Amino acid sequence: MTAATPAVRRNTMGGRRTTALPTLGSAVEWLMLAIRVSNERRNLAGLSDERLADLGLSAHDVQRETRRGFWDLPLSRHS
Repeated sequence: MTAATPAVRRNTMGGRRTTALPTLGSAVEWLMLAIRVSNERRNLAGLSDERLADLGLSAHDVQRETRRGFWDLPLSRHS
């Protein structure tokens, strides 16, 4: 279960499906991840064109990535 994708659990009362609320711990973990990703995006924006080319990225790729909100985490980073 992650903060971004809450688990769906069976309720014993009538079999209705409910969404589990994230715990404080998972919310803190998500916030820490969002801050890390935001810092990585800021660092990426500071790289020279030569370094971006070494990574296979263009200035347009970086601009698109850095415009994303801090809450907009790549799916590959969700745990």
